[in-house]
Amino acid sequence: IAESFARADSRFRLIRQAKAGLGAARNTAIGHALGTYIAPLDADDIWDPEKLEKQVAVMEKAEPDVGMVYCWSRRIDAKGKFLSYSHPYAVEGRIRRALILRNLLSNASVPLFRRSAISEVGPYLTRTEQRGGQGCEDWDMNLRVAEKYVIRCVPEYLVGYRQRPSCMSVNAEMMTKSYEVVIARARARSPDLPKTL
Repeated sequence: IAESFARADSRFRLIRQAKAGLGAARNTAIGHALGTYIAPLDADDIWDPEKLEKQVAVMEKAEPDVGMVYCWSRRIDAKGKFLSYSHPYAVEGRIRRALILRNLLSNASVPLFRRSAISEVGPYLTRTEQRGGQGCEDWDMNLRVAEKYVIRCVPEYLVGYRQRPSCMSVNAEMMTKSYEVVIARARARSPDLPKTL
């Protein structure tokens, strides 16, 4: 499918690499990206047609220290049928503390980043950096951006987050390894935060 799009339209570029996990794939894509903004989309999730337009509009009107704009998502099944809504958090500003307590964005297909923010905070964690785990590399990226930038929200459900029995997020062992690395890194970068947090 991707090859057919790339053949038919020069705006599409197909980039291949050996399997190395989500973080490595995202880092490769960002390395080839040419735009001002970066918006990850996991392979089985969907965006509403207006998602990027609405997030870019917020970013274009925002002050330069806004590094990310997020929106809300709804959970869908393998066939795209609605299951439930994510919690509609609309926390904005300097949200580092709130984001450590809970991954307010819910999933990796929600944010729109200013490319310069990603360049400053560094790449996504790879599977190797997560001791063989994966699944929280998006939360880690969001945390690192929130530590240095203001965050804004488009308070609308603009992403379909697909839920399948085989989803990575249901693999407790892999997610736990990833979570432990992400939280340890956040703690090391934020010694000012109370241990209870």
